[in-house]
Amino acid sequence: MSARKLWIALGRSTAGEIVIDDGAREAITQRNTSLLAAGVLAVSGSFAPGDAVVLKDRSGAVVARGLTELSAADLQRVKGLKKSQIEAASPQLAGKEVVHRDHLVIL
Repeated sequence: MSARKLWIALGRSTAGEIVIDDGAREAITQRNTSLLAAGVLAVSGSFAPGDAVVLKDRSGAVVARGLTELSAADLQRVKGLKKSQIEAASPQLAGKEVVHRDHLVIL
């Protein structure tokens, strides 16, 4: 694991938690993809873009940690929405990932 990934995994305190669905868990853990808003079920905490967050599955098990590209408030607005729905509801957030795979550490 690179020094940057270790820093994301262990070196930063987290500002919030994101609960993800089973499809998102499989995508980030087995297909090495970024976390998209469509896979988000719940958001807690108060975080800004660039803050560290914990990703948990429905059961509450920690799946990963990462640096978010969205604030908690923005993610609340778009959680569970597909790309086309985000473009219609919040055009300024269109195309953004919740956590890019380069800023994601599977635990």
